[in-house]
Amino acid sequence: MSDKNAFLEVIGDSPQAKILDVLITGREFDYSPTGIIRAADIGRATFYKVFPKLFKAQFIITTRKLGNIQLYKINKENPKMLALINLHQQIILAVLNKYKKETEQLEVTETLVA
Repeated sequence: MSDKNAFLEVIGDSPQAKILDVLITGREFDYSPTGIIRAADIGRATFYKVFPKLFKAQFIITTRKLGNIQLYKINKENPKMLALINLHQQIILAVLNKYKKETEQLEVTETLVA
């Protein structure tokens, strides 16, 4: 597998996908724009170009404000977002199951060799 995670390998490595991956992975938390930018490893200008589209599509909601900083999280009430969350979980489960099978095969091989 490459440096990107399994979810991004399936849906693509776009800035939108990176932002959604960060927010889906940490869906119980809220994030500042700077936190999202750092976690998604995208540029600030790219973030401010892409983020309004995700917000307008109601994939992301405002949670609260700390001083001058607005915090955001994934909108778990949006049916499209729920489908993406489900896809994310299925991809992670598939990767874990593949790893488990590979580990079991390796253990069997080591037992046979020993």
